[in-house]
Amino acid sequence: MVLISTGVVFAKKGNSQIMPLEGSKLNYTLAGFSVPDESDVIEYEFKVAKGSYNDIKQFEKSVSIIKKSDINKVLIQLPAFGTNYTWQVAYTGKKRKKVSKLYHFATDTSEYINTDKYRVRVVTREYPDSSLLFALDYARVIYNMKGEPVWFLPSKPEYNTARMNLRDIKMSPQNTLTFVTGYGAFELNKDGDILWTKNLRHIIDAGKKNLSRVQRESLFSAYHHDFVRTTAGTYMCLMNDTVLKKVGELNDEEIFSRIDTNNDKRLVVKKDGYYLNIQLGKLVEFDAAGNVKWQWRSSDHFSEEELFRSAGGMDVPFATTHMNAFFFNEKDSSVYIGFRNLSNIVRIKYPTNEVIASYGGGIHNAKGDQFMLQHSCRINADGDLYVFNNDVKGEDNQSKILVLKEDTAKGDAEVIWEFGCGIDNEASAVSVRGGNVVELSDGSMICCMGSANRVFIVNKEKKVLFNALSEEFLTEEQVWTRSMQYRVFPIDEKKYFNFIFDK
Repeated sequence: MVLISTGVVFAKKGNSQIMPLEGSKLNYTLAGFSVPDESDVIEYEFKVAKGSYNDIKQFEKSVSIIKKSDINKVLIQLPAFGTNYTWQVAYTGKKRKKVSKLYHFATDTSEYINTDKYRVRVVTREYPDSSLLFALDYARVIYNMKGEPVWFLPSKPEYNTARMNLRDIKMSPQNTLTFVTGYGAFELNKDGDILWTKNLRHIIDAGKKNLSRVQRESLFSAYHHDFVRTTAGTYMCLMNDTVLKKVGELNDEEIFSRIDTNNDKRLVVKKDGYYLNIQLGKLVEFDAAGNVKWQWRSSDHFSEEELFRSAGGMDVPFATTHMNAFFFNEKDSSVYIGFRNLSNIVRIKYPTNEVIASYGGGIHNAKGDQFMLQHSCRINADGDLYVFNNDVKGEDNQSKILVLKEDTAKGDAEVIWEFGCGIDNEASAVSVRGGNVVELSDGSMICCMGSANRVFIVNKEKKVLFNALSEEFLTEEQVWTRSMQYRVFPIDEKKYFNFIFDK
């Protein structure tokens, strides 16, 4: 059942105690099995067989998985997608034993988990927590440490889009799944049902004929890069913010040579000069009803001079800061916002929007050039800032993970730890776009290198404990080649357990 509210769609979570449901089709093989809890039961024994059986003797002959538990729910790794299964549970009580009836379900399939087309090839697997999972956003898949897919995002019209237009798949504090597609921000349950969304597709579909090219482009990527649900239950997302800004001392020939004035419509001529509709960014917080609770606009922060200067290879007059990351540090109510094309990270106070510090890029009173064209900014367990530094200076260079100690009194941040990404010759050491890094519970870092198709884990001692390549098979050439991702996010076993059981 789906409930509709203004601008937001909610789906009721299933409350059945029998999982998997009879006749259901699952988009995951790391599946949850549960039955109603019975007070006098001291052991539940779950049995699973490949195939669909109604005869108990045939089922017993075919059982391949048996898992015992002292609680009424377990996670079981099934052998394959696209397969029928039959299962049963045996109850052992203090004074009695009984067995349930036979239940039936199937696992679905998808091109995204077709290992003849896409694969995660593991080169090194020495990370001690073998139960760790990780989600790759372009892949739309959750993998285990063997590189095997265990969950995939089902295809639904509300959020169906090209691979590279879906980003930032990760778990929320409420054990739901969130991501952005460009058209909207989405929160889902394990089955792909929409729990919450801000979606512009209906606006685009209704107004295709009346929208200019600039308006269509702006709406197409209106939601981008980063989307989180906070512990308070609100939703924070990066969004486009098209702003009219006056161009500096540029001559007519330079402006008109770069803009199609008949179709583009970005250029606006006024009595006092030329103006451009520039695609900037804003960070917006929504409440559960989809109303704007708070926002911060980059157009109020950067001067015209900073916006129109040539930065990160972007040519005037196509100035854009490319807001590509944020991190809400709920512990001290501050927000870090990253700007790729300015090689700059701004820290602001929430909710007053007071600027606390500005790091890198040599703009807005920022000091130093600690990073270049960076992606991802987060705070670790020690309270230090860490980033994925693309550091694109040439093929001989390396992208890096950086940890920085902040000195807000001086408005500076010092690099206290770094790791170069030139691990081996399996993938490029430089990521020209994309990438992120997330601290794990033991202090190690899991990193996605974006355009360099590597995912790896490195510990504090700079030892690589996990190293894998995301690859795609080219049918015509009959070769495996890189399949770039944008971000990776780790998922521990408890988090996945709560996700599967809607806890």
